Amino acid sequence: MSRTILLVLCMSVVLTGCSSNLRPVTARVDSVTVDDQTDQGVRLLVTVVAENPNDTPLPVTWVWYKVNLDGGGDEFTFTELPKATLPAHGTQTITLPAAFARGGGEAAGDRYQVTGHVTYHPPGEIRKLLTEYKVPLPSAAFADEGVLP
Repeated sequence: MSRTILLVLCMSVVLTGCSSNLRPVTARVDSVTVDDQTDQGVRLLVTVVAENPNDTPLPVTWVWYKVNLDGGGDEFTFTELPKATLPAHGTQTITLPAAFARGGGEAAGDRYQVTGHVTYHPPGEIRKLLTEYKVPLPSAAFADEGVLP
């Protein structure tokens, strides 16, 4: 086993012990609405609410999400880099756009599915070291489905 792998494994064990009081962030889809619609397409806004139950603020690193309309006929996938921080013992609302090229017809009444995750950066020197060794950051998943209003 190489020295680097051994170091990363040891640091992971230490981090698990040190971060046991860091509770996981939760995220949920609050709403999916039609923001704009033209003859060429439709723009949706997905509102995600992330909740941080911890004593320390947590910077949001990125949000990956996918939106499907009408059972997968239209799909939008994106990685957003929001300038957001999850406040200590608080919530953060993140609005994510999704655009679809469509010819005519109203989007109201179309079925949608949303999946994704909010990735955040815990504090501490050990986490910085793990990030340097490409150990993934924690994330909170979200998903929803329904009919556009």
